[in-house]
Amino acid sequence: MKVKSWLDYKTEFAELAPQLREVTLELQFGDGAENWSLYGVNGIIQKQFMQLSAQAGRALVDIHLKDHETGSVVEPEIRWFRFLRERSNPNDITPLLFDSEGIALFEWSNQDAAQLSAGVCIDLQRVSPIPQSPNWLINKYKLDPIGTSLITLSVTLLTLTLLRLLAR
Repeated sequence: MKVKSWLDYKTEFAELAPQLREVTLELQFGDGAENWSLYGVNGIIQKQFMQLSAQAGRALVDIHLKDHETGSVVEPEIRWFRFLRERSNPNDITPLLFDSEGIALFEWSNQDAAQLSAGVCIDLQRVSPIPQSPNWLINKYKLDPIGTSLITLSVTLLTLTLLRLLAR
């Protein structure tokens, strides 16, 4: 089975985006719990988005993301939502209700969650691609003519160095 790349996730999130345009992603804090909900969409689309978010959250672990906010012990979709929240414009996240100590109990994102997810996937592909196999870096450069030239040059230099050492 082929491992998905961030571009695969981007495509899937982008396909859901038109159906999630008017949807709100809600974060609710309370009693030590953190609950994320998607409002304004039918159950099938909501389930697809939550499953895709969970897959993306698991992929964050695959790239060895050690961010304290996303955490490895939380549900994968929560890890993804936290990751999105950290990368959102603060103006898109608004506290709606405060408790007696002034702590926000609800936050709503005005940002389109699927579109934001797709954009974050593009950034992740650029800075931290998902490993595709044990030889993912070599496989990546096999498809690139410059990469192939670099590999050939590296092997040639190593061979010449080894021959020089043996000749001594």
